[in-house]
Amino acid sequence: MPRPLGGAQVLKYRVIVFDFDGTLADSFPFLVSVANTLADRFGFRRIAESEIATLRTYDTRRLLRHVGLPLWKVPLLAASFRTLMSERIQEIGQKIGIALLTLLMFFALFNDLQRLFVG
Repeated sequence: MPRPLGGAQVLKYRVIVFDFDGTLADSFPFLVSVANTLADRFGFRRIAESEIATLRTYDTRRLLRHVGLPLWKVPLLAASFRTLMSERIQEIGQKIGIALLTLLMFFALFNDLQRLFVG
């Protein structure tokens, strides 16, 4: 139930849900680096850093066409991609950890301010 705070309404939430990717960490360059590692093995074109901004707007089929990866190869690539991602996930995990810590500190500060003004 909302509680007044200086004439404004304050809502109490028990759960906050948000998307890490793009919010706390930009994983697309990381995914590109993993894909580039596998490009030579699976015979598709590597992605240049200068292409990343444009490729963000592509759907999956268009991206696969762009790099020359036929759909029938995707299942073959998936296991290797998953393995490599799990080996290198700490690279993005560190960025998420710092961002999450910052977010938690913000919520702790907000909670303290709410107690100070609301009681």
